[in-house]
Amino acid sequence: MNILICDDSGMARKQMMRALPPQLSSNVQFAEHGQQALDILEASSIDLLLLDLTMPVMDGYETLAQIRDRAIECITIVVSGDIQPEAQQRVLSLGALAFHKKPVDGDQLEKLLTDYGLLQPAEAQVAEIEPPPPAVTEAVSQTISPKECLREVSNVAMGQAADKLARLLNAFINLPIPRVDILSAGELAMTLESLAGGQHLAVSQGFVGRGLAAEALLSTDLKGVAGLQKLMSEHNANTGDSGVGSILDAAAVLTGAFLTGIGEILDLDFSRSQSVILSAANVSNQEWRERVANTEDTLTIEIPYHFEEGDFVCDLLLLFPGKAGDYLLNRASYLSEGEF
Repeated sequence: MNILICDDSGMARKQMMRALPPQLSSNVQFAEHGQQALDILEASSIDLLLLDLTMPVMDGYETLAQIRDRAIECITIVVSGDIQPEAQQRVLSLGALAFHKKPVDGDQLEKLLTDYGLLQPAEAQVAEIEPPPPAVTEAVSQTISPKECLREVSNVAMGQAADKLARLLNAFINLPIPRVDILSAGELAMTLESLAGGQHLAVSQGFVGRGLAAEALLSTDLKGVAGLQKLMSEHNANTGDSGVGSILDAAAVLTGAFLTGIGEILDLDFSRSQSVILSAANVSNQEWRERVANTEDTLTIEIPYHFEEGDFVCDLLLLFPGKAGDYLLNRASYLSEGEF
């Protein structure tokens, strides 16, 4: 069987490769986004495509649509951290055979392939398996940077958080590629000052875990606050009586679910402090400058959540200053050689 793994994350490609039944790992190709996958599909005979959804250049949805429109014969299983019910329904309607959530579980993948007749049960009894070709061996042994590991961990945690809020609001959230960066004190100050403007409202929540102390900021503009309040009211999900109550509720769900997800993968337990509203009314630009004046370089994870209903965006920004960032990257780096 000729297999194509398409994912922008080297860590995810490596993890999917390891999850394949050994007897299927002898003829595998790789693509980093949908356009590369289409080029390979049109140039080669591919029997099975394992396809991510959130990718640059061409995402999984568009790739599925192109496969259908070009009448390319290839069985596709979507493998994604976006586990929203609507996401799963959309990929099936575009022609995917099945959906499998990240991180891939080898036993579950083998069962899925067997259930759909792509792997015969007798094949699992094969005593001798030819070693994979050099290209596949090189892909599995490829070194993945700690930042890339953390980005893939964040991708999975992001999907879990979006799924909780999407189910609560009966909404669909378009998910981006998480941005993982290291910002200097000056760069961080510029980022935080934008949240102190009159057109933004943010919720700050500190959290601590073994070896680190950090902060989460969930922000949106005033249009977003109104849109979120309306959406929560329509689904009786708002426990507050105002836009402030709405963003507090959203922050509790998104921040809590994200930290739970990332904690489960990295074996960390987080304790969160009381949420605090930040706005132009109670935070000045000068206060932001003083806050980060002596801050070390800060590891940041940024995720803009775009709600289709109401067409508004809220941005989740996690800040891990100095040693906290180093500790988190070190934890993530262990995954490059192991499994989720």
